[in-house]
Amino acid sequence: MKKYFDIHCEFDGDSTSYSIFVEIDSHKTALSSTEIISFCIDNNLFSEIGDEKFVDSITEITEEEYYRAV
Repeated sequence: MKKYFDIHCEFDGDSTSYSIFVEIDSHKTALSSTEIISFCIDNNLFSEIGDEKFVDSITEITEEEYYRAV
């Protein structure tokens, strides 16, 4: 089953931020934030090394929302 997420990184509260949109194919019905962030790290989805420390929200989105964003 595919799951879709909006991973948002916020830096030092100075309005510098970005989102990445992720599609994960998993047999699990729910994924933890640690699993989602690990997937992003393993697949080099963050803009810079270390950005995972600045994730301030992970939102599950629909397939339609994902394809509109990418």
